[in-house]
Parts: sequence; C-alpha cells; structure tokens
Amino acid sequence: MNMTRLIAARMAALAVLALPVCAMAQSAAGGIAGLEVDELTKCVQAIESAPTLDAAATAYARGCTFNRRSSKLQLAYLRRTLQLGRPDIAQFAAEQLSKIDPKAGMAWGTLAYMQAKKAQYFLALTPAVKAAELELRNQSICKDAAQLVAWYEAGKRGNVDAEIARTMKDLPSASKEFAAAYKQAKEAFRKLADVKAEKEKQAKEAEGEAKKAEGEYKKLSDQFKSAGRTYEQERQRLLDAQQELDRLNSRNVGNYNSHKGIYNPNPRQGNQQERDNVQRRINEIQNNLQRQEKEGKKLRTEVEKAHKEAQSKQDQADKLAREAKKVAEGMPDSFDWLPPAVDGVVTPDATAAKPASTGRKTAEPASSYLVPDQAANQPATGRQAPMEQRLAEAQAADKLQMAKLCMGSEAAPMKARARELLAEIVTKFASTPSAAEAKELLAKLH
Repeated sequence: MNMTRLIAARMAALAVLALPVCAMAQSAAGGIAGLEVDELTKCVQAIESAPTLDAAATAYARGCTFNRRSSKLQLAYLRRTLQLGRPDIAQFAAEQLSKIDPKAGMAWGTLAYMQAKKAQYFLALTPAVKAAELELRNQSICKDAAQLVAWYEAGKRGNVDAEIARTMKDLPSASKEFAAAYKQAKEAFRKLADVKAEKEKQAKEAEGEAKKAEGEYKKLSDQFKSAGRTYEQERQRLLDAQQELDRLNSRNVGNYNSHKGIYNPNPRQGNQQERDNVQRRINEIQNNLQRQEKEGKKLRTEVEKAHKEAQSKQDQADKLAREAKKVAEGMPDSFDWLPPAVDGVVTPDATAAKPASTGRKTAEPASSYLVPDQAANQPATGRQAPMEQRLAEAQAADKLQMAKLCMGSEAAPMKARARELLAEIVTKFASTPSAAEAKELLAKLH
C-alpha cells in the first residue's frame, strides 16, 4: 500500500514538472494550464481595488503576462485609471479593448476624449459617436459626442462614414442624455454664429478703414515724391545759374592788347546788368529751395504718420479677420470635455490642471506610467519606460520560475527546456533583475 502511494506521488510530481513544457508551446500571453484563469482573476481584482496608479499598473503588468487580450483585464485597468483621474494612462487599455471588443463603449469614449482634449475634433468624432451609441446613459460620453456632432454640423468639416452619419441622426431620439447635451451644444453654436457674423462685420469695416488709410498714405507719398523731384529741379537751376554767373564774371578780367602794346583793365562794361539779373535769379532759387526744404520736412512727417496709421489699421483688420476665422473653426467657450464616467461618476482629468508648457518637457509624476505603445513612440533614452519595464520584469520572473521547475527534473528534455528559458531571459530581458539570476543558473547547467 505504501509502495502504491509512493509511485502515485512520483507520477504526480512528474506530471507537474511536465506541465510547463506543454505550456511553453502556448503564446507569451498564456500560462500554465488551469493556472491562467485563477491568476488573471487575481490581477483583475487587484486592479479594481488598487489604491494608487502604481498598484494598478503593477497588477496590470502582471495580468498582461497571462493574457494581454483579456477584455476583463483591459476593462478593469481602463476603469481604474479613469477613476484615478488619468485618462492619458487609460488610453492604452482603451486602444487594446477597442480592438478586442469593438462594443466597449467606454474604450471609444476614452479615445474620443483624448482626441478632443488635443483639439483634434474630426478625429474624435467617430469614436465619440460609437461611444454614445454604446453608452446611451453615460452623461459625459454623450456630452462629448453631442458637442462634436454639433461642431461637425456647424460647418464643412469633411466626410464621415455613412454608418456614423446615420448614427448621428439617430442619437437625439435614442438617448435623453445625448439629446439634452445636443440641444445645448446647438444653441451654443447658434450664439457662436452671431459672434462670428459680428467679427466678420468688424473685420470688413476695419479692412475698409485700412484701405482708406492706405490711399491717404499713397496720396501723401506721391506728393512727397513730386516735391522731391521739384526740389532736385530747383537745385539744378541753381547750379546752372551759378555757372552762368561764373562765365559772366570771367569776361570782366582785364587783358593785354598786343597790337597796341597796352593793358585794358575793363574791356566790357556793358554786361553788368546781365550779371545782376543772374544774381537775382540765384537769390530767388535759393529762397525757393529753403521754402521747399521746410515744406518737405513737414510733408515727410505727415507721410510717416500716414504710413503708421495705415499699417496700424491694416494690422487691426488682419487681427479681426483671424478672430473671425478662429470663431468659425473653433468651439464655443462654454464647451468642456469630460472623461467617461465610471459607474455614473466622472473623475476630473488630473493632467488638465497642469500649468501651461514653457517649451520644456515637464517630468511625469512619480505615480505615472507610460503604457507600452506610448513608450514605443518615445525617443530612445537608453532605458525602458516604467510600464514596459514592469511588463518585462513580470514576464522574466514567470519564465525564471518555470526554468527552475524544469531544472528540478532529471529528464534530459526538461533540462534542455530550462536552458532555453534561461538563455531567453538573459538575452531578451537583460535589464531585469531575473536576468542576473538566470545567468548564474545557466552557468551551473553548462
């Protein structure tokens, strides 16, 4: 009887040792048969009761090693991160869940919120409408969707899928929450249209004033140029008169008569009147130039003033035109965006209260974790993002545990599998704590 029990015990031990070999044939998302469901359930429960984002992220990373495509796991992490006020972290789970379960309205609502928050309204429209169709009683999801639909209908925003277009028309009658928010949004856009019309009117009037000021400036500028040409002509007349006077004066110089052998100091007395006339003309031209210089300075001041005024009015017209365009393309000031409500409660976005960026990248809070897909899009920094690191550590720890289990067997296939697992940990998960231990164990096996 004792021998029978001993044989049964050894066979059971061998069966347990053999399980990892079979389990390793599964994908990385799997685990030991019969163990996955229990461990995954524990991870989901740990996420749901996590007091902090750090605790939720740890449980989520652990759960992903068992089954990353579990809709329960993704939904639990999505809900908990929303409850903790971090829809930016929830976005990864929302992306995964929307692929696994296209009818997960909360996932679509989270994606829509994140796009709307970045003013990517057209990109937010489709997921928002899907979310509202699936979550007809979720007030925050319906409000976001209603605002986006009202925005889309207020102008030419591009083409949407025919099914989304039909859903937009059906939503007001399908959801009281959507209908109420849609009515408010339409009224806000009606008021916005009035603001737009007033801005456009002001811009048009300002443009007219700017053109008028530009005309006045051009008129004065032409006068100034004409005055400049007249001034240059007068200066040339002065130069010519002075040269003429010089010629007349040169005729009065005495000369020597070689035939008579005498010097005549005043050969021509009759050109004095001619010289006086030229001198009077020179004086007149000089007076004109002085007057023109004085008037030119005054005219220049007027031209500069007219130019500044024309520029100022054009700047004002351009500003009003930009404001009118911004009003036409933007959202009413009364609009705000809300993350999806969880069990009827909307937790404010904790990142929305951050101060405006100063151009430098601000550090993430200590309790914040970038999800894997987000981390993959970040520039390489020589180290993994926290959430990606946690996933890697969890996967490495599981593989190390299985490797140790295989090492406990004397069977050659089990030893070989242990070496494969340890080598994978050392190469694929080199930055994890498990890699160092795996390296030591691998050396012992060799």
